[in-house]
Amino acid sequence: TFITFTTLQNGTFICRFTNSQEEDTKPTKPTTLVVVLDESGSMGSYGIDAMRKFKEVHLKFMDSQTRVCVIAFESSARLVETTLGDLNPNEFGGRGGTSMCPTIPIITQVLQKYQSTDIMMTIVSDGEISDTHSFPSLFEQQCSHFFNSQNVSMTMIRLTTGGTPAVRELCMFAKLSREGAGE
Repeated sequence: TFITFTTLQNGTFICRFTNSQEEDTKPTKPTTLVVVLDESGSMGSYGIDAMRKFKEVHLKFMDSQTRVCVIAFESSARLVETTLGDLNPNEFGGRGGTSMCPTIPIITQVLQKYQSTDIMMTIVSDGEISDTHSFPSLFEQQCSHFFNSQNVSMTMIRLTTGGTPAVRELCMFAKLSREGAGE
């Protein structure tokens, strides 16, 4: 497993987990971009800004027809499936509370549906997650088997909006990534 940490000048923290073969192989199958996006009230317009940047960066090296699945969460979760070119960042403004547990069935559904593709998952949050005690175990129980595949890579971005880092979630994703790579 490759684990890299980056802190940007604005305080944004990026933690990237990839399987051990990702850096050595070129994609031979379609790619699905999956974004698990915090659109709670504490995120304000940061979610919109993050999605704008996500689209801008990925359009530089990916086809505009690349499939994108955005799992946006606050007190509930919703799935937006689109293409990279049609992605509308303005759909993802700050709303309600912050619960990640409602994302689990949707993450499972998306990973199952697109398991024959290379999946690049990005999780974006400010770290103010209200269900941090229950999310890691539920996520591991229901989603961890997908991370035993070499076709899933994951990046977690904690935006600095005044929130506290979700350390348990970072540890959980590191553990799943390590298990997925067979280490």
